[in-house]
Amino acid sequence: MCIRDRYPNVVMNTLFGAEYMAAGPVLSVLSIGFFLYPMSAVSVGMLQVYEKTRLHLLNSVVCIAVNASLAYVLIPFYGSMGNAALGAAIATTAMFIVYITLYMIEGYRISGVSPISKSLARSVIAGSGAGAFILAIDVAVPVISLPVLIPAFIGFILVYTTLLMALGGLEREDIELLKRIEKKTGLKMGPIRRVVKRLARQVPVL
Repeated sequence: MCIRDRYPNVVMNTLFGAEYMAAGPVLSVLSIGFFLYPMSAVSVGMLQVYEKTRLHLLNSVVCIAVNASLAYVLIPFYGSMGNAALGAAIATTAMFIVYITLYMIEGYRISGVSPISKSLARSVIAGSGAGAFILAIDVAVPVISLPVLIPAFIGFILVYTTLLMALGGLEREDIELLKRIEKKTGLKMGPIRRVVKRLARQVPVL
């Protein structure tokens, strides 16, 4: 996600062609919201367990109001610059952030269970470190192209995996995620793939 959000135009050009490069910023903004959205899953479940249907309704009304209000303002604003879709994307992502915040606060107040698990905290710290690695590449290499992007992606996976191990080890979900990334991109990562497979054998199946 860090690479896709930092270099959306390169990613869109590589995957879909130059005619779709204009959609790069929209992809970046929307991916932030969809990336953060699962953080609310535990809190949403808590409200369902405690049958807080009124809170579900109020949260939905608030989120719809936020999305509609921001879209009303931002779509014409960015539309005047030829990118109305970006305004809609910002409004949607803002709505996701409000949604997540509401449910996390309410879930914690009702149940006393922290919505941020140790696994999530480790992933955020490791992701931040890997993101800093990408920013360092961005500073060192002013012009990013596909030949630079591929080694940067491999480096990102290495840094992320190393930090996860240092913070307490990979969980089964982390290993499955790395394997899906390799399968999705089609990149033959060699040493990374062998390390992931070795780690997968060491993680007990629940």
